[in-house]
Amino acid sequence: MATQQDVLEIVTDFMLNAPPGEFLDVVHDIRGLLADETILNSTALPTFREYNTDQMIQVALPVPDGAEGEQYQVLIAKEGELAENEYVDHRGNQVLIFDHFRQQVVGQRPIRPEEINQNAEPMRAALEYSLEEYVAQHYPTGTGAVYCPPKAGSGDQATYVLCISSGAFQPHNYWNGRWRSRWELVYPTADGTLQLTGSVRLHVHYYEGGNVQMRGECPLQATVAVPTEPQTWEEVTAPIVKAIEKAEADFQKNLNESYETMGDTTFKALRRILPITRSKIDWTKLQNYKMGNDITEYTMD
Repeated sequence: MATQQDVLEIVTDFMLNAPPGEFLDVVHDIRGLLADETILNSTALPTFREYNTDQMIQVALPVPDGAEGEQYQVLIAKEGELAENEYVDHRGNQVLIFDHFRQQVVGQRPIRPEEINQNAEPMRAALEYSLEEYVAQHYPTGTGAVYCPPKAGSGDQATYVLCISSGAFQPHNYWNGRWRSRWELVYPTADGTLQLTGSVRLHVHYYEGGNVQMRGECPLQATVAVPTEPQTWEEVTAPIVKAIEKAEADFQKNLNESYETMGDTTFKALRRILPITRSKIDWTKLQNYKMGNDITEYTMD
C-alpha cells in the first residue's frame, strides 16, 4: 500500500510534468482524486514555484510611462529570481512580486543597486535589445530576456544568460505548447572568441479525441567571433544573436524533417494507418449499428 510520502511524490511528479497552459487544470484534477487534498499543502509552494520558473512563464505588464505600446512581457525565470517570489524586470527597472499560486504579479518594488551587475549592465541591455528584435521576428508570442547576476564571472568578465520562452495556447482547438531556449556565454575574452552553450526544450500537448504529448530537449553550441575593441555594443551583440538564430533555425528544420518522414516510418511500425478494409471507420455509425442490434435482440427475446 502506498504511503503518504509515495502519494506526495506521485502527485508532485504529475504537477511538474503538466503540459503548458494546463498546470492549474492538473492541480484541480489531482485534488479531486485525493482522499485528503491537504496532502498537497507541504509541497504546494515549492512545486508551483519550480513549475512556473522552469517553464519560464510569461506575464504581461503595462509599459512604463512615456514608452510605446500598451503592454510588454516579462519572464518568470530562475535566472531572474532574487527571492522565492521576486523577479527582476530590467525593462521596467523594477522587481516583480509574483504569486506562484495564482500565476499573477501582485506587486512591484524598485531594483536595488546591489541587485544589478553595474559593470556588465551596458552589455546586458544591448544584448537584450538585440535578442528582443530576433524574438519579435521569429516568435510572435515569445518573450526574450537577458540576465547577468551581480557575482557571475571573474575580473572584467561576466556571465550572460539569454532566455526565450514562447507559449501558444489553443484549448478550444485541443492543443497547447511552449518553446523554451536558454543560452549562456562569458564576455569579454582575450581573443574575441565566444563559446555559446545552449539548449532548446519543447512541450506540446494535443488532446482532441486522444492524448498525445511531444516533449524534447536538445543541447546546442555555437562559436562566435566578436571585436576585442568594439566601437558599439551592437558589434558584439549582433553576431551573438545571429549565431543563436542559425542554431535554432537548424534545430527547427531538423525537427520538421523528422516529422515529415515519421508518418511513413515510425507510425507504420506502431500500427496500420487504415484497417484491413483500407477505409476509415465511421465510429458514429458503428455505435448506431450496435444500438440497432441491441434493440433487435431485445425485441426477439
